[in-house]
Amino acid sequence: MDDYYYTDEEAENAAGENKAPVCQIYSTEDAFTSFVQALLAAFALASLWIKRLQEKPRRKFLTWFLDVSKQAFGACYAHVLNMVISAIIAENVRGDHALDDECAWYAINYVIDTTLGLVITIVFLDWLERLANARNWTSLKNSGVYEGREGIIHWAHQMVAWIIILTLVKLVICGFMWGFSEP
Repeated sequence: MDDYYYTDEEAENAAGENKAPVCQIYSTEDAFTSFVQALLAAFALASLWIKRLQEKPRRKFLTWFLDVSKQAFGACYAHVLNMVISAIIAENVRGDHALDDECAWYAINYVIDTTLGLVITIVFLDWLERLANARNWTSLKNSGVYEGREGIIHWAHQMVAWIIILTLVKLVICGFMWGFSEP
């Protein structure tokens, strides 16, 4: 019996024909993914509203709303970054063992983000607080305080600082994932 060896091209074609469908984080052709995203956002916002109802003493609505908006914008920003990063990594895997499953990369990214990323975020927030105190940046020294005529400006400064911190954390995590991936 003769052994038959596939050429690289034949092996790729054969693998492509029998290849299982790969999970995608988001598809414009699939309305279900949009529905799931909207449902998760609704659950998150509802949980924050329920938490507000349990607060004692309850913050003013505007203070609560501005705090929640920072959390919501930050969560959406981090989520979209995780989706984009997962899609990029799935198409640009190093080494022989390709993992082109965007959902798997999102899960890996999420786990690293909620463990290592949380620690890095706390460190960056501590550095920001020290810098704000040293430079007397009032709007960043008193996070969550939006009193007076400058209240919205303080919120905007805090929001920008938070987005910068999230971006830096994602860069560190991407470097971590890239550094520990197979060359």
